Amino acid sequence: MKSRFAKIAYGVGNLGQALFFNTVQTFLIFFYTDVVRLDPGLVGLAFAISYGVWNAINDPLIGVLSDRTRTRWGRRIPYIMFGAPLTFILFVLIWSPPLGGSPLTDPSHMGIFFYFAVIIALFDLAYTAVSVTYTALFPEAFEDLKERTEVSIYRQVAAMIGTALGLAIMPVIVGSLSERFGDLGGWTGAGVILGLIGGGAFGFSLLGSRERKEVSEEKALPLTAAFKETFSNRSFLAFVGANLMICYIWSWLSAMVPFFTWCPSSPSTSSAPRRSR
Repeated sequence: MKSRFAKIAYGVGNLGQALFFNTVQTFLIFFYTDVVRLDPGLVGLAFAISYGVWNAINDPLIGVLSDRTRTRWGRRIPYIMFGAPLTFILFVLIWSPPLGGSPLTDPSHMGIFFYFAVIIALFDLAYTAVSVTYTALFPEAFEDLKERTEVSIYRQVAAMIGTALGLAIMPVIVGSLSERFGDLGGWTGAGVILGLIGGGAFGFSLLGSRERKEVSEEKALPLTAAFKETFSNRSFLAFVGANLMICYIWSWLSAMVPFFTWCPSSPSTSSAPRRSR
């Protein structure tokens, strides 16, 4: 039976998971279209390939790799330990495109397009490495049903705080810092602040993360057998289908919100939404 501190510490990691996910889902497209001023078609293309298609590949990839990892710390913890700082750095770089302090004058700038595509792909890989292994630790580290119920409460509370930081506090930080450091500087500063919180939450979760030796030494299921087992489970497929639709709707709605609600710090700021005529 783990101590209450260990359970809370592990649960705090979900703050980082929710913060990174919701911030990117809500503000990424808005930032690159209305602040950076990259062509929306290029933004959509890069996002679809480097965040959408790539995400479907790197999730099972990280799962397979972590299942086969053997270290003195276990098979999940090293990914969190080394992936959290990398996730923080790449999260900051997302909001720091090399623009020289002003938005694009050429919306078809291919350099920024490739920067966006590469950075978001690298960020998603690092974030996946941390979030997938963090989530996988839950059933492995907390075997007792009572423990799992208690830890789930801490995880959900942490997720709500992370979601609030990503959705509600991000614009406040950007607006406050933009008055001093300029509009683009405000986004970079917000990325640093929220990135430190998210990465710190993952790091703090390690204080409550311990892998049971018998679990970490289990032989991994072969990839082909794993896919066969997954796609033959009808209950799981039904859940995934319904969950996919829910995630799709919420992601679509959250990405739309900034275009209707963003309030620039001044009428002249570059983040003022462009109006079609």
